[in-house]
Amino acid sequence: MSDEHEINPLVQRVDALLRSHHEQALKAELEIPVLTEAVEPEAAASAGAIAPATRELLEAIEAAVLERLWPELDRILERQLQELRAELAASFRQAVRQAIARAAREGGPEAS
Repeated sequence: MSDEHEINPLVQRVDALLRSHHEQALKAELEIPVLTEAVEPEAAASAGAIAPATRELLEAIEAAVLERLWPELDRILERQLQELRAELAASFRQAVRQAIARAAREGGPEAS
């Protein structure tokens, strides 16, 4: 090999892709308000601000919202995973082609 410290292009692309998806996930987390961020039932209840009926209503709302959001979250995650899988497969194919081409240039069968 010409340079043992050479970074594999596939590793670089996968690293960049994972960083990008991590940043998108963090951004998505910041954009979705959570019911407990808007109203902290435990803190409000300890201050006596929330009646038991209101607490039950908040819990019912939270359960209903989560029930509706989980399937959507599953769809989003599945779509993102499919996109990631396709990008990784393309990157892998390209890296393999590049490695084969480099090997052929550096000393293929005719070099023997």
